[in-house]
Amino acid sequence: MDKILEFINLFSEYNEHTNLMSKNDILKLKDKHIKDSLSIDLFLKKYNKNIKNIIDIGTGGGLPAIPVAIQYNNFNIYAVDSIGKKIKFVELVKEKLQITNLFPICSRIEDLNKKEFFDVAMSRAVAELSTILEYSAPFVKINGYIVAYKAKLADEELLSVQNTLKLLNLKFLEKIDTIQENQNITEHCLLIFQKTKKTSLEYPRKNNLPRKKPLY
Repeated sequence: MDKILEFINLFSEYNEHTNLMSKNDILKLKDKHIKDSLSIDLFLKKYNKNIKNIIDIGTGGGLPAIPVAIQYNNFNIYAVDSIGKKIKFVELVKEKLQITNLFPICSRIEDLNKKEFFDVAMSRAVAELSTILEYSAPFVKINGYIVAYKAKLADEELLSVQNTLKLLNLKFLEKIDTIQENQNITEHCLLIFQKTKKTSLEYPRKNNLPRKKPLY
């Protein structure tokens, strides 16, 4: 069986006793969530030089980390989440599907000891953009990338993070539209950022401050 289909089956079974996703969203797992996760292909086709290590911040039940690890076995995918039951599921999938390039980590992101280690940080459905950028920037190498999966409010969020970009030494590169609904309405996109200089050691701030007090 295709590993993506095996992942869907494992996700659905696990979700029966441990809440990873709402029942309504389970029905959209393949056509919405996995398709959206793999839209990073549009980024990788353009920016794939010297990429080896990718971190998924706030992976939850392994989205986008697991589909990306299955699709791209030449990259090391680190799936990070602070919720133990979700990382246990990611570990189960790694073992059952023998995904050797997937590395689950149970940790709060501000406690992770891998600063400036990753070539790419990706994050999907985790927080508002300023928070995602603060969580991501310290762990990306200089000239590395941040890929934020976003939806309808992406343009508004971009306008709000200009100060965040300055504080974290990031520059916005482009918005890549990913999913077309009704043929002419863009629903989802990838926001691509690049780290230009070292991030101050004060970031990401502890005590949940990136969520409570974003760097506007």
